[in-house]
Order: sequence, then C-alpha cells, then structure tokens
Amino acid sequence: GEQLDGWLQRIVNAAAASSPNKSWSDHIRSGCTLARRLLSQLGPTLDSLAPLAWHRDVNSHNVLVCSESSKDGTLSAGDGEEEHASFWLCDLGLAVDSQSWTSNEESAWRVTDIGGDCRYWPASCWMVHCFGAEYLEERPYFCKQYKYRLDIHALGITAIEVLCSAALATRSAGAPCGDGEDPKGSWSWLLDTWQQYHETVSAWWQAIYSVFSSGGDFRPVHAWLVEIEAPDKVISLVSDLRLALCTCATGCSDPQTSRLLRAIAELCDEASTLELAEICKLAGASSGKSGLLDIKRPSGLPEQEQQQKTILDAADAAAGSQDSGPSKAKAPPAEADEQRPADIAPTPGATLPDGAADGEASQSLKLKLEEELARCSQEVEQLKLHRSRVVLAQMMVCQLP
Repeated sequence: GEQLDGWLQRIVNAAAASSPNKSWSDHIRSGCTLARRLLSQLGPTLDSLAPLAWHRDVNSHNVLVCSESSKDGTLSAGDGEEEHASFWLCDLGLAVDSQSWTSNEESAWRVTDIGGDCRYWPASCWMVHCFGAEYLEERPYFCKQYKYRLDIHALGITAIEVLCSAALATRSAGAPCGDGEDPKGSWSWLLDTWQQYHETVSAWWQAIYSVFSSGGDFRPVHAWLVEIEAPDKVISLVSDLRLALCTCATGCSDPQTSRLLRAIAELCDEASTLELAEICKLAGASSGKSGLLDIKRPSGLPEQEQQQKTILDAADAAAGSQDSGPSKAKAPPAEADEQRPADIAPTPGATLPDGAADGEASQSLKLKLEEELARCSQEVEQLKLHRSRVVLAQMMVCQLP
C-alpha cells in the first residue's frame, strides 16, 4: 500500500488535469465511497484498540491504502475502483495506554505531552496546547473529547479529507458541477467549509513545524496562537463542517450517502454520546451510484419556503434532535457523565421511593415526573427554535457576495 496523503495528492493532481472531462460532483460520489470504506475498516480497528490504547495520531499520512483487486495492489481512481479500496492504520509511535490515560488515579492525559498532526486536532487539543489541562477541565464536553475521543475526531477529519479533496481540486481547476446535482449549493458549501478549515489549520501546522524542524524558539508561535484564539477558531470551523455535512445529508436522495454524512458529522461532534462502533454502523455498507442533491419540492410549497425547511431540518439533524431518521443515539456509556446540550437532565432525587408499592406515593411521583417532562419539553422546543434561527442566519451570511 501507499500512504493515503500521497495517494490523495496523486489523485488530486490527476483530477485537476482532467477537469474538463469530469464534473466535480463525480468526484463527490467516489469520495463518499472511499470515506465509507475508510470508516468501515478503520472504525472497527480503532474500536478494538481502544481498551488497550489511544493511537493519538490518526491522519492520512498514517493510513495506508491499496486495492484488493489489482495485481500490484495500487488503487486507481474512477471506474468503480473505489469499491476495492483497502485501508490500514500504521505508526503507533504516539500511542498511550488508554486505561492510565483516563483513570482518576493516574490521569495521564493531564501530564502527557500533546502529540499528533495538529491539522487533525479537535478543539480540545488546541485548548490544552494553548492554555493547559486546567483550562480544559472547566469545559466538560471538550475534556471528555480529549480523554476518550481523540482518535474518533481525527478519523472524522480524515474521512472529510477523503470525501472532498479530489472534488475541491477539480472545481478549483474549473470543472463544472453535474447537471442538477447541486441545486441548493449544499455540496459547494461543504467544499468551501473544508477548504477554509484545511487552509487555516495547515497554516498553523506549517508555523509549528518550521520552528520545531529548525530548533527555533517556539514561544512566539505559541503566543501568536493564543492571540488569534486558535481553539475558538477550530470550534467554529468544525461546527461549520458538521452543519455543511448535515445539510448535504438532508438534501441527499441516496439514503446510504445521507447516513454516511451524518456519521462523519457525529465523529467530529464533541458532544456526541455515540460510541465509535455505533457511528460506523450508522455509516452503513457501500452501495451503487450515490445520488447527490435530488431534492423534490412538494407541490404548492414555494421554493424559498422549502429551502428554509431544508436548512432547519439540517440544523435539527446536526444536533441529533429529529424524532425520526436512519439512526437514533443510544444511551451514553457509564463513563459518559454528560448529555447533548439540548438534552435536559431530570431533577436530582427523582427516583422511585422504597415504598413504591404504595399507590399514593407512586401517583405523587408520577405527577412530579409529568410536570418535569412538560417543563423539559418546553425548554427543548425553545432551544430548537433558537438553533434554527442561528442556522438560518449562518446560511444567509454564507450567501452574501
């Protein structure tokens, strides 16, 4: 096999050279197939490794790719070859013992040097890098991400890279989109958000790498990263990526591609309660030719209203708040002591009393729980409304010239 980043660069160069002959939306299809196979193969690998170790350096340079069908093992692009892609994880040089990393007694995560390619770091890594472990402890969702989900996040970023790289290069070279395959511009928005993310973090990586490779003074670079508020920028950039993925998923005519996009968004969500195995199951198996944005508008519904409905549905999907869909989040594991921000925890002490058999006590408890449920439901609806307004505002800003 060859390193995935090298293979992607070769494919990107070939795609840019052949841009007049192939639409960039064709590369989206092949990218979805590759991303699905990446998750279906490396997801179980990382899940099996997790009881022993965290890899901490999952990225396209540390993934090998080959073909299951070619004689020399080289994976070609196009003509359905992506269905034969085989991925292998390598380089465990920065791996740590997952038990000592997360245990309350040792808490190795607090004292172990940060590692890995910063282009694949979640916001929690940038928080530790810029401000230290104490800063992270005050932010429960990001602290949990740093302790348990570093590899999961990095796998998600790698999947987005695989999905978008060739399509973005082809589009930048002047290739058109296929006829009717991106009527709402959602796939274009995904490519734009990936380009912004990749260019931003690559500039930071280059600054850090230049100092360490030359043995220079890192303090000015560190001060610069703190000054530009790198952790907050990553939070915003990754949030845009998740929203773009879920918007594409909402408008996608192929159910398997839609589930794949939602799964990738879930990988990059610091508030996710899904385990890696559950996310890989959500991603599903490979299918034939994937549909893109074949959105059918109900008769009598104006296009502007339907577009707004699509955006708001995507917002709910991004936060995991839709009542129906291809997959529902399971209850968090015992160690996951937080829920999604939109979820409201029950009132402390609302447990079944010892005398539960007593009808009067049971009835009293039932009334209290019903009151609590009504209050929580009202708060959830308010949060949904607020989230929808924010998402709509973001979309309107993105459409400004």
